[in-house]
Amino acid sequence: MLKFYLIGILCYCLLLWLMARTWPKAVKSLELPKSKIPISLVIACRNEALRVPSLVSQIRNLDYPYLEVILVDDHSEDQTFDLLTAELEGEEHVKILRGVGVGKKTAISQAVSIASGELILCTDADCNWPQDWLETLMAPFSDPKIQLVAGPVLCEENEQFLSKFQKIDWLSILMVSNFAIQKERPIMCSAANMMYRKTAFEKVNGYSGNEKYWSGDDEFLLKKMVSHFGPEAIQYLPFQQSLVKTQAESNWSSLFNQRIRWAGKWKAHESSFHILSAFLPFLMQLFWISSFVLLTLDWEGGMIFLAVWGIKIVGEALAFGRITRSLNTPLSLSNLILTSFIHPFYVLGIGIGLIRGKYSWKGRKNLALSKIEKT
Repeated sequence: MLKFYLIGILCYCLLLWLMARTWPKAVKSLELPKSKIPISLVIACRNEALRVPSLVSQIRNLDYPYLEVILVDDHSEDQTFDLLTAELEGEEHVKILRGVGVGKKTAISQAVSIASGELILCTDADCNWPQDWLETLMAPFSDPKIQLVAGPVLCEENEQFLSKFQKIDWLSILMVSNFAIQKERPIMCSAANMMYRKTAFEKVNGYSGNEKYWSGDDEFLLKKMVSHFGPEAIQYLPFQQSLVKTQAESNWSSLFNQRIRWAGKWKAHESSFHILSAFLPFLMQLFWISSFVLLTLDWEGGMIFLAVWGIKIVGEALAFGRITRSLNTPLSLSNLILTSFIHPFYVLGIGIGLIRGKYSWKGRKNLALSKIEKT
C-alpha cells in the first residue's frame, strides 16, 4: 500500500512540475503592438442588470481608436437590454442587439456576422480587464499564422472562502490550458478572455454542429481552429497584462451548476486525448479520496496519510505559487490547504452531477435547449 501511494504522489508532483514549468517564473511585461487592427468586442449578456454600470464603465475606459462593441442580449428576464440601451445611447461605436436565437453561442454568432473588425475579442458581462488588455491580446496577430489567442481568467476574491476556493480551482485550469497549448495539444481555454480572426471563425463555420450544448463557446471553437489551422495557430498569453477577472459564484449550488455545465460537453469530443484529459482529473481525485482509508489503519497508516497529503500540498503550493507570482496575485497557504482537502470531494460531486445530467444556468434548465429546438 505504501508503494501504491508513493508512486501516485510522485506521479502527481511530476505532472504538476511539468505543467508549471511552462508558466513564466515572474511578472513579465509585453511590448504592445504599434499597428492598429480593427477589433470588434463581443459580449453576450443574460440577466446582467446589476452588472450594467460596471460593464458600461469598462467599455468607456477602452481607449482604442479602431474598436466597435457589440452587446447581444440573450433573452434576459430582467432590465439588462433597457439599461444598456439607456446608458450607451449615443455611443456610435456600440451596437446593442436583441438575440434572435437562444443561447450564448447563438448570440456570439449573431454578433460576429455583423462585426466590422478583423479580430473578434470575446469576454463576459461579469468580467473586469486591465488597461492594456485589448492591445496585449492583439500583439500575437502580427504573425499571420496565428488565428486564436487566449489569456488567463481568475475570479475576484472577497471575504468568503468560496471565492478563494474558486480562485485556486481556476489556477489549475490556467495551468492545464497554458501547458496544453504550449505543447501544441490544445484542449481548453476560456471564452471570457479570447480573441480570434473573424475569417478563421467563418472558415470553421463557427459553432455549427455544437449548438445543442449550452457551454463550449470556447472549447468547441478552439478544437475547430486546431483541426483546420493546426495547433501552431493557437497561442496562450500567461501574463498579468492579459489577465481577466470574473465574478465568483456566490454559493456552492451555483458553482456546481456552472462546473457541471462546463463538464457536460465532454461527450462531444471525438479525440481520445480530450476524453482522457476529462477523465484523468476525476480518477486522480478518487485516488486522494481513497487515501482516507489509511486513517482506519494503525499509526503507520496515519503517517502515510499525512506524508501523502503533505507532499500533495507542497507540490500544489510550488506549482500554483509560480502562477500567482507571475500574475501578481497572492496565494494564501491556509486557503490552499483547505481547498486541497475539499477539492477531491468537489470534483466527485461534479461527476455525480454529470451522471444525473441536470443543472441550471441563469434561469435556464439544461433540458430547455432541446425542447426549444423541437418547437
